[in-house]
Amino acid sequence: MNKASVRLVVVSSFVLWPFGAGAAFRFEQNLVEVTPDFGQERVTAVFRFKNEGTAGTVRSIETSCGCLSAESDKRSYAPGESGEVKATFNVKGLSGSVERSITFVSGAKGEAPVRLAVRVHVPALVEIEPKMLHWALGEAPAPKVFKITMQGPDPVRIKSASSSRRNVSTAVRMLVEGRSYEIEVKPENTSEALLGMVRIETDSRFREHQKQMAFFRVDKNQDPAQP
Repeated sequence: MNKASVRLVVVSSFVLWPFGAGAAFRFEQNLVEVTPDFGQERVTAVFRFKNEGTAGTVRSIETSCGCLSAESDKRSYAPGESGEVKATFNVKGLSGSVERSITFVSGAKGEAPVRLAVRVHVPALVEIEPKMLHWALGEAPAPKVFKITMQGPDPVRIKSASSSRRNVSTAVRMLVEGRSYEIEVKPENTSEALLGMVRIETDSRFREHQKQMAFFRVDKNQDPAQP
């Protein structure tokens, strides 16, 4: 665990957490959800609370990942005093919904740790549907298609798309320049099981989005939704 001497993140719902005898810190949130902009590498979440008991202290704040840091604005709080903790989440290279946790420990002897969470919804700059193309063993080796949509504010073009398998060909078809494409994938035959990928290279200005992957397989499973 990553220990950040008074470092933290944010959460949602109105819950009363006891912080030892005579201390009661009321938090406005216990789960915070954040959606960063395209290309944004760091997001911040704020967790506000009020000490509705006697004087209370923060002993430590630990995060579940090195990508997350958190800190409170001070270490001790008088009765009736409000405070906050701030967390910074480095989301570079992540996509989809990602959640990380924080453990907040008070200075009260024997007090149970408080678990907090930050959930980040990182938008996909390049959307690929479906996630995997599938042919059943013995099925006619007809071409199938990945649909590629560029979600960001700027146009993104596909520079190339190559198969990891020699006996599976690919072809890129532009529908709307910088916005939507199709990648046609065609196996030479479906007589043997195989698993492969299509490596997609784009001209995105964001380095982490310049290379994408899509997958295909041939096997006995008739239902593409099953593993």
